[in-house]
Amino acid sequence: MKMPVFRRRQATQISAAARAVAQRTPVSLTVARQRAQPAAVTIVRLASTAVFAYLVALLLPVTSRPVLAPLTALLVIQVTLYQTLRSAVRRVGAVVSGVLLAVALSAWVGFTWWSLGLTIAVALAVGYALHLGDSVLEVPISAMLILSVDTHSAGTWRIVETLV
Repeated sequence: MKMPVFRRRQATQISAAARAVAQRTPVSLTVARQRAQPAAVTIVRLASTAVFAYLVALLLPVTSRPVLAPLTALLVIQVTLYQTLRSAVRRVGAVVSGVLLAVALSAWVGFTWWSLGLTIAVALAVGYALHLGDSVLEVPISAMLILSVDTHSAGTWRIVETLV
């Protein structure tokens, strides 16, 4: 069964319009970001943010070298303030949930090969349930770090440095 002539012509016009729009839009958000913000500005912004986070973390009695604060700052900084705040909230949520999970599991089962696997599986499930997006892997990473050191104070400092 053939399409009527006017429907084929309409479909062709819609297809041509869609191609024209697609050719005018940027290939990806990365391309748009690179056009909007030169590399030098991005480098200065990221470096200064990381150094600022480090200096703020030095004021806390955590460690003499609080590297988690600038590390988290580098991972969180985005193109816009809204995206940065959203990323920060997700990352803090991921770290807190991972630490709490590790503290609970370490008190219950300790550290063995099977508790490590259980921790990773449960942490990933929690991360996906919380809709953490790109930060979903931060939940099992935080949980594994805290589970391996087997102290509650390490979890507290991990959360504090991430908040900074």
